[in-house]
Amino acid sequence: MGLPITPIIDFLNSVICGICSFLLFRSFQREPGRPVLRFFAQGYLSLVVSYLFFSVPRIAVPEDSLTVGIGFVIAQAFLFLAVAFFAKVTMFFVKVQWAQRIFWLVVFISAIGVLLSIMYFGYPEYDPVTSITNWNIHISVSIVSVLVFAGVLLPSAVYFFFQGFRSQDQIVRKRSTIIAIGLVFLTVTAFTYYSATTRIVALVSDILSLLSFLIIFFGVIYKRGARYEESKTE
Repeated sequence: MGLPITPIIDFLNSVICGICSFLLFRSFQREPGRPVLRFFAQGYLSLVVSYLFFSVPRIAVPEDSLTVGIGFVIAQAFLFLAVAFFAKVTMFFVKVQWAQRIFWLVVFISAIGVLLSIMYFGYPEYDPVTSITNWNIHISVSIVSVLVFAGVLLPSAVYFFFQGFRSQDQIVRKRSTIIAIGLVFLTVTAFTYYSATTRIVALVSDILSLLSFLIIFFGVIYKRGARYEESKTE
């Protein structure tokens, strides 16, 4: 049996997202007037749970297709929830009054996807030698997943790129551009993660997911401490 590289990287994703969530909550406590920090922290916390359920069953009981499948359904639910929080962040900047409504809209669509995952339960097939998992996702679940991921991540990436381009503030420009790049990476990995058929593609997808979370986190906190100190002295 080979080293379960993909599940290990997924577990590492969970740990890193946990650290990011904690640091973002700390930042929010220092700046309670910045609710987007709380939204990002909640999104990362959802990712912690998601990647735990993606990874632990494949590490502990890789040959138990039922357990791995149940883990997938739970992981997918929390991954959708994380995307809903990211949608809330973007809409908060676009039209703050709609942020909560968009959040619940994404949650509603996601709930349909989770329900379909249960109705058309696919027994995943994990290959411990190549670390490739055939999730056996039903076409209806795939459609909902595309709606959620593409419907949130791509418009969010475009929005942050545009905000970075038009902003005269250098910090805001860099912060928005970094977040946009992270969202592009996340969009790519959101699709390759489920469809990887070779070990190289699976490994690249895992690395991109790790990078995307770190890039977005770095964009969120970029020079935020300096700005906070400046605001205290004003």
